[in-house]
Amino acid sequence: MMKMSKLFRVSLSKPDLWAKIEAFQFSDFPDGTNFVSKVAQVTGMRDDDTDQAIFEYRRFIYLSVVSLEKMVPSETVAEVWRIHLSQTEEYLGYFCPEILGKELPYSTPPGFLSRRQSYFKTLTLYEAEFGCSAPQAHWPQRFDGFFATIAGLGSFGLFWLAVEVNGAYILGLFVSIPLLIKFSSPIPLDG
Repeated sequence: MMKMSKLFRVSLSKPDLWAKIEAFQFSDFPDGTNFVSKVAQVTGMRDDDTDQAIFEYRRFIYLSVVSLEKMVPSETVAEVWRIHLSQTEEYLGYFCPEILGKELPYSTPPGFLSRRQSYFKTLTLYEAEFGCSAPQAHWPQRFDGFFATIAGLGSFGLFWLAVEVNGAYILGLFVSIPLLIKFSSPIPLDG
């Protein structure tokens, strides 16, 4: 993997911790697949995107250790984290105690609004620690995709359709709000 530490201004509060996280070598999986290949296989990313996603995972782990608050990963970073967690013995037996110096269980704050607030706190700390904004490709700040547009238009249409059906406007609200939240969220919704 290419060393990417030269890409950001050094403003880290714990540079020794970052050096340990950056130098950490992921183990191969029991079937012989290396970590980068496994991430590419599971996520469907290309090699460059996979390397960057793993690098962003390393940054997230660093933030999670230095922060006093719960950090929330992006969907991409959460996927890499789950893949690393699948190497349970390495993650819990070596990575957490030896590299991080603490346990770091996979969890996010309960409730969508709390997770969303924590996600944006993560992005703020990211910029403070690494001296740059988190890359939009792996840390979206909003979902600009096709599904958000369709969900927005579709739910707007459902709301107005429901309004026209004597007093059934509540249906439109119950359908439109969850659709908008699901397709406009940059954070994992699985809690």
